[in-house]
Amino acid sequence: MGFGGVIPYHLGNLSNLHYLNLEGNGLYVNNLQWLSGLPLLQHLNMSYVNLSIASNWLHDINKISSLLELQLLDCALRYIPSTPSVNFSSLTTLNLSSNHFENTLIPSWIFGLHNILSLDLFDNDFQGPIPIDLQNMTFLTHLDLPSNYFNSSIPNWLYSFIHFESLNLGSNKLHGSISNTVGNLTSIISIDQSYNELGGMLPRSLGNLCNLREIIFSFLDLSYNRFNRTFPQNVGQPSKLTNLYIESNMLNRVAFEVHFSNLTRLNIFNAFENQLTLDVRHNWIPPFQIEDLSLRSWNLGPKFPSWLCSQSHLWVLDISNTEILDIVPSSFWNLSSNFEFLNLSHNQIYGEIPNSQMILSTFSVIDLRSNHFKGPLPYIYLLM
Repeated sequence: MGFGGVIPYHLGNLSNLHYLNLEGNGLYVNNLQWLSGLPLLQHLNMSYVNLSIASNWLHDINKISSLLELQLLDCALRYIPSTPSVNFSSLTTLNLSSNHFENTLIPSWIFGLHNILSLDLFDNDFQGPIPIDLQNMTFLTHLDLPSNYFNSSIPNWLYSFIHFESLNLGSNKLHGSISNTVGNLTSIISIDQSYNELGGMLPRSLGNLCNLREIIFSFLDLSYNRFNRTFPQNVGQPSKLTNLYIESNMLNRVAFEVHFSNLTRLNIFNAFENQLTLDVRHNWIPPFQIEDLSLRSWNLGPKFPSWLCSQSHLWVLDISNTEILDIVPSSFWNLSSNFEFLNLSHNQIYGEIPNSQMILSTFSVIDLRSNHFKGPLPYIYLLM
């Protein structure tokens, strides 16, 4: 928006308006009564507009029966009123995130929106178990509930939503294990269940999510939980996986080449702070070209992992504290101009760093401490 201050009520005179986007900082309203003059409105986005004194906001919006999309992200709304029903029953997209409502429970009228495809309620301080009335919203393709205080296990019925493309339950207090019924989400593209208290073993049915021809599982975040034991081979089965986050769990034992054989599109792999050993052939060449790789506290040694020299797209690499006792191949230093972050610290790497090949971008962070490098410090050539 190119203006600030109060939103003029004269907008209510635009009776043929179908689309209204007022998203932006610095705007506020005294009330929303003027919305009653927009009977044909289908898309309303007032995200980041201060609605804190518009106490009748739901009553006023409820007059627009034609509404299909309602975006009220971070509007300083204090309370979601209860109401027997709403007139905008055709609504397909609802975003009430980051309002920190005084309500501790999601009002029941939201679950009566049977045509909803996308529901965003993150960062609102909702509490209790995942609401069972969500079962009524069978057409959901996108459900975003992170950064609340839901404290139940994940119910099996949540994995029966066959239209799900995105499911985000991160940063709650969910516990228990991930049910084998997660394999029913055959249309899923993105799952985020990070920063919870989930544990146990990852279900084998995760491998079922690679059987469709289209992209079905391109993002998986299971980090900061309590998953334990072996590195799960099924996590590496979805062939269209691009981003994989399993850091800070209790995974141990060994990861083999077979775990990565299907991951031809892998771009990001964050698995640091586990207790895993990587057992691959010395001449192994991964099937992917990765960009962001964090394996801190794995066992990669004692030889330097030469397969890294094949990763020409790599720009973030953390292999600190990985029990490497070796020199760094010169072909690895040839990649230095790509790096914005490189951490080789807390190993027993020795030898010299070639002067002529240390070319860094202006934003590079290089950490080589707690090793046995010798010789002069290399000249650093900064790319502007």
